[in-house]
Amino acid sequence: MRCLLLLLFVVPQDSNDLVITKSTELKGNRRGMIRIKGDNITLDCTGATLVGVDDKPADGYTGFGLVAENCKNLTIKGLSVRAYKVGMHFTNCDGLKLIDCDVSRNFRQHLKSTPRGEVGADWLYGHENDDHEWMRHYGAGIYVENSKNVTVQRCRARNGQNGLCLDRVTESAVIDCDMSFMSGWGLAMWRSSKNDISNNKFDWCMRGFSHKVYHRGQDSAGIFVFEQCSDNVFAYNSATHGGDGFFLYAGNETLKKTGKGGCNRNILYRNDFSHAAANGIECTFSDGNVFVENILDECDHGVWAGYSYNTTIVGNHIGGCNNGVSIEHGHDNRIESNTFDRCGIGVHAWANHNKELDDGIYGQNQETKSRGYVITRNTFTDVKKPQVLENTTEVTTEAKPFAFTPPKTRGTQDAFLPKTALRGWKYIFVDDWGPYDFTTPRLFPNEVAAWGSAEMFLLGPDGEFTIGDIVGATVSPTTGKLPATLKITSPDARVHEFSFTVKTAKESLKATGVLLFAKWEVTFHGWEPAGAQKPPKDWEAVMASKPLDSMTLDKIDFPWGGGKPSDKVPADHFATVATTSMELPAGTFEVSTVSDDGVRVWLDEKLVIDNWTWHPPHEDKATAKLAKGKHAIRIEHFEIDGFAQLQFNVRPIK
Repeated sequence: MRCLLLLLFVVPQDSNDLVITKSTELKGNRRGMIRIKGDNITLDCTGATLVGVDDKPADGYTGFGLVAENCKNLTIKGLSVRAYKVGMHFTNCDGLKLIDCDVSRNFRQHLKSTPRGEVGADWLYGHENDDHEWMRHYGAGIYVENSKNVTVQRCRARNGQNGLCLDRVTESAVIDCDMSFMSGWGLAMWRSSKNDISNNKFDWCMRGFSHKVYHRGQDSAGIFVFEQCSDNVFAYNSATHGGDGFFLYAGNETLKKTGKGGCNRNILYRNDFSHAAANGIECTFSDGNVFVENILDECDHGVWAGYSYNTTIVGNHIGGCNNGVSIEHGHDNRIESNTFDRCGIGVHAWANHNKELDDGIYGQNQETKSRGYVITRNTFTDVKKPQVLENTTEVTTEAKPFAFTPPKTRGTQDAFLPKTALRGWKYIFVDDWGPYDFTTPRLFPNEVAAWGSAEMFLLGPDGEFTIGDIVGATVSPTTGKLPATLKITSPDARVHEFSFTVKTAKESLKATGVLLFAKWEVTFHGWEPAGAQKPPKDWEAVMASKPLDSMTLDKIDFPWGGGKPSDKVPADHFATVATTSMELPAGTFEVSTVSDDGVRVWLDEKLVIDNWTWHPPHEDKATAKLAKGKHAIRIEHFEIDGFAQLQFNVRPIK
């Protein structure tokens, strides 16, 4: 079936294709496709570039750049490939060597999410690939399948969706590569086992992220490991600033078909998976995986290992995470000698009945209790709750130290970010094509509507800048070196539109925005659950109830996530009411909210936004023509469960 389906992807040979049947050198730029036929061929392409149809946006790229099928011991050196759906595709190519190749700027989807709100259509779905779904939907710089003894060394990718995909690739090595700033996956593996993945850079592989607005990642990852990938070694890699740093999932074969198997016995040693939007390491429904001496700083969860068992988590540094190690329905796991620093919860293990899993094919073949933990010799510093165990039994602190022999790997590159590098969630910027790569001067955001004052990040390569043409605000600093944080303030507490320019050695950038001022009276109320995804049954009764808490605030900017509005208000099933009277100049204004869940907005007692539904973070907008003077604004919001968010803005429209 897979061989027949492949014919759907490969463009039929035409007169523009270059067919190579023996070792040769290739120079200069070339369009079309290169086809390789034969064994023991070396193609030296140092200085050569293969270009597809590059007069379209990146989501319009089609076809394959280089194709090789049934070629043994093929070596390709120094080839650059851009503007294709798949830069290079190899099938049944045992002994393949790809050295010093660059597959930057191939296919990537145009993202619909904005800094103000997330669009669910941007989420990736990597759970199916037996019929080439990854290749069809998402493309790749390099795609290798049904091959063994493959070496991918010192290859590079930037500004695409997926760097390298390995599909049924075994006993191979990915070493010293740099596939960063991708909008999907740096490295993705499917049914691939016994591989050495070492000393690679997979940083800033991200989509679906807006700092302090939504941290979702949308299943992007530096390293993505799905469906029966076992006995691999991942060592000395840097996969920071990703949706997940490392994302491993047993696969639908285990969850939906057999209840057996998994992505098992993989070793993760001395990697940096920090600053992940979701999880530094996610490892689910799998057996015997080992995580030793990794860095997992500033993630939502340092390790998420739901339904995994015989997992070893030893000697890792987990700092600044909402949760350190989180395991639901796991058993026989060891958590030893880890350092937890500045986390909400250190170790969290629990079990709750999940009918679909517990009573389905997985639960019929696997244990789903939370039990059998060794939790010992861990260090907790400034951790609010070092250990939370719920419905978890057979926990011990008595065990001999875990004995571990570092794996042998082939990589040699120092892949880790230098000490001087910008790092952290605040330096993740995603536009409509993917993550910003710091190679050109950029302002983030370049247009703002902010309450009281605003910050803009001025980023780019080393160089100096000057601020000029300032109108309507004060900007500080006005000169300096990149990178810089610009502070925009107003001389008084009135609505101020502002603008200024930023000049660097190579570019001139324009910034615009508005500073807003108001005093909001905010109350929070509780309500009884009305059913899954159901709003409160009697909203008038909710409004009439005694508030759980009240606040006076300068803005409505609540990216609660999974947290609570305050110690007096629960994380789920609460209501928010916010009111203000705001002085505005005459003109046409856009009123906007980002909400999760339901929201209504009244402007001068007129309902202008009405999205009274259960939904993920979503942006709603309305426009209104207003006279000069004070205008009453009322916001009502409810949260059902899970993620919670409420933000409000108003800005003039020219």
